[in-house]
Amino acid sequence: MNRRTLLTAAAAGLIADAAGSIPIIDTHIHLFDPTRPQGVPWPAKDNKVLYQPALPDRYRKIAVPLGIVGAIEVEASPLLEDNQWVLDVAAKDKIVVGMVGDLEPGKPDFRKHLERFHRNPLYRGIRIGNLWGRNIHDDLPKAEFIADLKALADAGLEVDIANPTPVLINDLVRLTDKIPTLRVVIDHLLRIDLPDGRLGPHSMPAITRRFEEVVVRFDQLRPEAPLEDVPLVAVPPVIPLPVAAIQILHSL
Repeated sequence: MNRRTLLTAAAAGLIADAAGSIPIIDTHIHLFDPTRPQGVPWPAKDNKVLYQPALPDRYRKIAVPLGIVGAIEVEASPLLEDNQWVLDVAAKDKIVVGMVGDLEPGKPDFRKHLERFHRNPLYRGIRIGNLWGRNIHDDLPKAEFIADLKALADAGLEVDIANPTPVLINDLVRLTDKIPTLRVVIDHLLRIDLPDGRLGPHSMPAITRRFEEVVVRFDQLRPEAPLEDVPLVAVPPVIPLPVAAIQILHSL
């Protein structure tokens, strides 16, 4: 049995067991509506597949037949008021059980905005990383950046790390060294592009030492991804993931 077959079978078994015993939460969806007067910053208008309203009623029709009972929205817009737009949309449909928003640590009004949105219990964290032209690598030496993320951690919130690269993974290790209590979700890890085309153990030992605070989301596996080259040793045999961290593995 090759690695792809093994992972496919494991994922299928996990989902089958979960469907019969625990609720399934999809931990990464995007909500947006290109028909709004102000439009959307993402997806692009020329994306004929994605450029259409992505709202809870449409998602519900797809997800509920698969046994999914709730979803966590991960914000796909850098616009401040789009945080509120998602919360307003979520208030109308209980299938949205949480939100990961978009705020910039280190900016003057970060804590004011965090306090505002965190008043809503659905607001569970923010997304940072390689998106909207932002760069954690340059922000790490800044005291205000670290202080804002420490305040976020103290509030019991988490950060999603978007679009990881080898540099970003190393920066994540440095970040969690500075803030050991910061809970982190690494998005799209198996989409990482390495110079030699392999997902190597580069910083994995450093990350897995603190797996109580770091969750790796193995989502959006590409059919062409060289899973046979993914070292299982990079992940500890038992990972204490919360139920909410389980996401359907698709495109296997």
